[in-house]
This record gives sequence, C-alpha cells and structure tokens, in this order.
Amino acid sequence: MIDFMKKSIYYLALLTLVTLASCTNSEDVSIQSFPIYTNCRTVENNDVVFHRNSGVIEFNNTENTVQFTGEFKDMDGRKLTFKTSEMKMNAASSTADVYSFSANTINGSAVITGLKGYVDLGTGLLWCSFQVDGSMTVYCTTDLIFPYSTTTITDENGNNYKNEGSDYLLAFDTDGDKAIMRISDFIPAVNGTIAARIIEYKGIKMTPTTTGYIFTADELQSNASGSYDITDLNITVDRQGQHMSGTFKCNGNNFTVDGDAWHLSSAL
Repeated sequence: MIDFMKKSIYYLALLTLVTLASCTNSEDVSIQSFPIYTNCRTVENNDVVFHRNSGVIEFNNTENTVQFTGEFKDMDGRKLTFKTSEMKMNAASSTADVYSFSANTINGSAVITGLKGYVDLGTGLLWCSFQVDGSMTVYCTTDLIFPYSTTTITDENGNNYKNEGSDYLLAFDTDGDKAIMRISDFIPAVNGTIAARIIEYKGIKMTPTTTGYIFTADELQSNASGSYDITDLNITVDRQGQHMSGTFKCNGNNFTVDGDAWHLSSAL
C-alpha cells in the first residue's frame, strides 16, 4: 500500500509544492487528491513554449495507481488540457519512494500518446513526458528538487570542502519567468559549518530551452538579512528535470553543484 501522507515534514518545509489541506486525515484513506502546480515545456524541433498551470493529482492507495490532470500550450500558444487514466505505479528505486507510470493514450483536447513518468512520494516531485499530434513533445514537472547533491566549495586560497548534505529546490514563480532557489543545510565556507537550515533566493531568471532549463542571476540577496548573498549564478537542468549542475559565488568562495532528483534502479 502506498500512502502519500507519509511525505516528510522536512520536505514540506523545503518544497511547499503540494497543498495537503485537501487530505482528510488518515492513513486509512484509500483515495487521496491533491492540487499541484506543473511546469510544462512544449518542444518541436528548435522551438519551445513554456506554461505553468494548476492541476490535480490523485493516488489510489489500495490499487497503487496514480491519475492526474494538467494543461500545456501548443506551439501557437493555445492552452490544451489533458487527464490521464489510472496508471499503475511500479517501484523504480531501491533507495527511495520513487515510482514509474505510463499510459499509451490520454484523454485531452489534442491527440496525446506515449505518456511516461515518475513520482517521488518522499519529496513530492512529479515528472512526465508525452507526445502531442505526433510532432510535439511535452515535458511536465512540478517544482524541481534535487536531494542527491554534491556542492564543492573553493576559497580564494584554493582550499576545498565537499558538502553532500544540502538539497536544492528550484521553484517557479506564478508567471513562470522567474524562480526561487532554496538550499537546505547551507554551508557557505570551507570550514564545513552549517549557517542556515533553509536559505532562500528570489528573482532568478528562468529560461526554458529545448534541452531543459537555465537559471541565472548576476546578484541575489538571501532571506538572511544580508548574509550569504550570492553572485554569478548559472544552473542548468536537463530535459527530464532529473539532473542539475551549476556554479555561483558566495562570501568570496566559488561553489560548484551537481545534483540528481532521484537514483533509479529501473528506467522507462
């Protein structure tokens, strides 16, 4: 039996991706529905259209299935909706609550085929892709979380410190052209001391591309009253939203980060 209510409080604080107010309280509830925000890139050849929208995801804990609704834009900017069938959830990781799902056909306002994706019940991350009218591919994800991250900090003397305890969240804003970055257990220097359990940066430029996303900023202020501001941020996320890499500077130190959304034992 799969129970989405077992999502950790830690990730709720970090992510705030899914509103659990609609859950009725208990681990005995067989069907649980949650509102979600999804970020969709529609790609055709060298062109890309981005759309952020709200939808609903539903888990059947008895049958181990998932079903969700969403919306995307075609290359002309028209909004198209879809609703999946109930899809069986299959374990896709030996180390986390990650499940794969797939569907050959999907009900929608266009011909949609070949849906496949993953959902992580530990972090709340959802990712899927599907084809539209035989020519477009849509990549759909909730806000991006990377729990398996390595951050290398290098000071001005060339001393290094490797931090594998920080998680990174890249959350899209309402309009979708900007993003927020949250870092857990933030370590700003090579002494390895945690300075903030969760630190946040707003106003990051988000650029959708045919191969993923690019997040950039010249200067960013943190939510820590002027401490730990960063510069020269440049982060790239891959097509599936499953891997991120990038660099930034903080307090005179150089940071290099490399992170994964999940470790899969079986891939679609």
